Amino acid sequence: MKLYEMSAADLAIVDQLCLDYESQLRQAQERGTNAPSIEQFLDRYESDHGGKHRDELREELQSIYEEVVSSSSSSSTHSTHPPSDQQRSSGTGANGKAVDPDCPNASNNRDFQLPKIGDMLGRYTIQDVLGRGGMGVVYGASDHRLNRRVAIKTLTAEIARREDLTERFEREARAVAAISHPHIVELFDVGCFGGLPYAVMEFLDGVVLEDVLEQGRLPAKEVRRLGSQIADALATAHAAGVIHRDLKPQNIMLVKRGDSDSSIDSIETAKHDTETMMVKLFDFGLSRVPTDEVANDNGQSSQGRDDRTREGMILGTPGYMAPEQALGEPVTLSADIFSLGCILHEAFYGKRAFEGTTKSARIRAVITDVPQSDITRRSDDEPLAELIDQCLQKEASSRPANAMLIAKILRNASDSSIATLSAPRSDRMTRRAVMGLGIAGVAASTVSGLSYFFPADTSLAAIESVAVLSFDDGSSLSSESRPGFLSKPIGVSNLSRGDMLAGLLVHELSQLPNLRVPKFQPLRATTPDEFRELGERLGVEALLTGTIQKGTNGKPFLDLQLISQQTGNQIWGKRVPLVSGESLLSQTRIAAVVAKVVGCELSLTHWHDLTKCEKSFECLIDGELRSEPDSPEGLKRAIMCFQRAHEADPDFAAPLAGLALTSITVAAQLPREEAVETIIQARGYVDQASKIDGRSVEVRLADAMLKWQTREKYEDANRELMELEMKAPQRWQIHHQFGLLQLTLGKDDQAIEHLRQAQLLNPFSISVQADLIRARWFTGDVERALADARRLLQKAPDNKVVRGLLVDIYEQKGDFQSIMGLIPELAASSPEEYFETRPSTLADLPYTPFGDAVNEMIWAARSETLSEDHLADFLDADSRTPMIAFILAKHPALQAARQFERAKEILPHA
Repeated sequence: MKLYEMSAADLAIVDQLCLDYESQLRQAQERGTNAPSIEQFLDRYESDHGGKHRDELREELQSIYEEVVSSSSSSSTHSTHPPSDQQRSSGTGANGKAVDPDCPNASNNRDFQLPKIGDMLGRYTIQDVLGRGGMGVVYGASDHRLNRRVAIKTLTAEIARREDLTERFEREARAVAAISHPHIVELFDVGCFGGLPYAVMEFLDGVVLEDVLEQGRLPAKEVRRLGSQIADALATAHAAGVIHRDLKPQNIMLVKRGDSDSSIDSIETAKHDTETMMVKLFDFGLSRVPTDEVANDNGQSSQGRDDRTREGMILGTPGYMAPEQALGEPVTLSADIFSLGCILHEAFYGKRAFEGTTKSARIRAVITDVPQSDITRRSDDEPLAELIDQCLQKEASSRPANAMLIAKILRNASDSSIATLSAPRSDRMTRRAVMGLGIAGVAASTVSGLSYFFPADTSLAAIESVAVLSFDDGSSLSSESRPGFLSKPIGVSNLSRGDMLAGLLVHELSQLPNLRVPKFQPLRATTPDEFRELGERLGVEALLTGTIQKGTNGKPFLDLQLISQQTGNQIWGKRVPLVSGESLLSQTRIAAVVAKVVGCELSLTHWHDLTKCEKSFECLIDGELRSEPDSPEGLKRAIMCFQRAHEADPDFAAPLAGLALTSITVAAQLPREEAVETIIQARGYVDQASKIDGRSVEVRLADAMLKWQTREKYEDANRELMELEMKAPQRWQIHHQFGLLQLTLGKDDQAIEHLRQAQLLNPFSISVQADLIRARWFTGDVERALADARRLLQKAPDNKVVRGLLVDIYEQKGDFQSIMGLIPELAASSPEEYFETRPSTLADLPYTPFGDAVNEMIWAARSETLSEDHLADFLDADSRTPMIAFILAKHPALQAARQFERAKEILPHA
């Protein structure tokens, strides 16, 4: 079988192997080592792909060997155009018109002859072969008119007979001609030679980025510099409507800068001298251009050609293509951002983001795996590591909005705060103007009012974290909390209109995958110092505050203000008109305004029946604001709010999900019999909500909690929480539950990271902070846990959860003196007296907030009275409380109990 008779998929595999072989062969020549074995490549092909075209591949590899060896005297590794991946040509010039109408249709001509050294192609003389793959050839040539070195790309004769592949060649010429950028290879000319179309392009004197990365990771500073150049090039291509779709290290060259007099004499030199080089992107053969730019001779769009383009959309490189591309789904600009994330990951960490020994394994990894980062390396540049994580999000909508934003972030290595991620005001306005705002139910354009900016150079679209403070509505209920005081849970306190409106914005903005919005607490600040202090405590880049006022016309408006945490000064403001008596539901439009300012698109919550849902939605927000583990009274009030919301609209799933989530939390704090009954109710709520909206994040979260806390379905819950984290990465409860489950499963590092994220998203929750401390203790970091617990106790000296946790740690250490210093009212004179009276104080000072059964089990183990029958009673399926499996799996006092048969039956490792 000839190459042109192969399917596109088979041909792409053969071509990639040819490229790999040629690359290794040229490296071997440079280093003076033995040539790579053709037989090994054939065996690899047979192992990975079945060996269907083994003979054809052998012939191609042998041909490459002969050509490279014969031309070695006239070409070198450091002075070549990069090897061609899918080589293409075009009869289309920079203006999109055919420049050589006499060029015959390649697919109808079977007598092609490739150019030979010395041949003239117009004003160009072929000098040598720079690269050869299974699909095409790249020649080095001399431009006699301008006296310069150029690269000429053409298809092989056999490939040129394939119309679909010649179209890919044509697309590359059209794509490159459409863009002009210093970091994108330049197209000079096009033409035909003996019926074969060719493209004349800029000659690149340098090394392929892939070869440099094989030598090891780059310094973080260089990752940022080179990455910003790639992002700049992508931004220009995207602005021209071009998606590369095959971005990878093999398609990026490092070439000498124009102001550099150094030479690249080896790959090792390039590795240690990247500062003297700049990026060049090439090989746009898989790129997509707008359909209306692909025209027939009569100027009309060629629908058939567009169909063939879509058939090739799954093409790309496994391990670098985006998940949606690997699945054959429509590809957008975000696919290139994912590929850029893969390159940045490889350059920063020194290893590929998605690995696998076979093509299918790499595709599977891209779709399902989350890249693991080196914690030590991550600490070298945490903002860069976080940017890489964002680029590698599975959902396209969760990645950074555009390449321009990525470039700006990468260029600001010294400070990633909003005050230094600068962009000209006109640039900010332009980007906001062209961003579409997809809103269900309420259009953002209905929000009129005065927007105002302040002179600080701040790129609002680069903000990644915002805390919403209380809005001042002029009422006596407005919060009086100030920085320097621990915010208390709302509990059963009355909420002002400003608090409800602020809570509404948190509810809506928390949907945004790339914007961290901490859980709402009634907090206010008025001076720059207070804003800076509060922003630091909340760990955010900006704070949103507002005042409800009346205008001169007597109509109310909301004066929104966005404050920089770094400076404490206002960086944006907008006056949004309100309507007297307007429902909370209709005010969701305000969240869209804020989202747009920080460069995000927000699809607002929508309802099937506004008249029924207005009351339901207001009760829902009220319940969410009160549902906090630190406040048992608030949890009970939240349940009442959710019940009212459900009664107002029985077809709204969110209140049922709220009932389920809050009931599970309450159950963990109740006596045994009440806890069991509450869990039964929670299951009923989940069943009802699933019938209404089984895709709801909150419904799925409640279901996952029930699975792992009460049914031992650990792996099912783990998969569910993993998917939820990808879909809604800014929900504190998802990270909290995922962290506790990971700890139960023995995945300690992941557990700590998720609990840390939960703390960032709910920074004032004592329970969340205590769980992170408990996790550090359970994973062996005792001194860190003690230090953190003591600091937390200073902030909340009367909190039983923190005091009980410290007592638990001290008892396990046998540190009686510290216990007495912590609880002097016990008045015990000796350890024996303390332990004799401890059972009577267990209810008032429990070890954990997870209910009496859990605390009694810990005490029984510590006092060596926990028999296997006793443990079996705690673990009885009909009366088991939530969190008991978690404590059994990790608590140090229960190490011996984990060996009991009944324990093995319910623990994950069993």
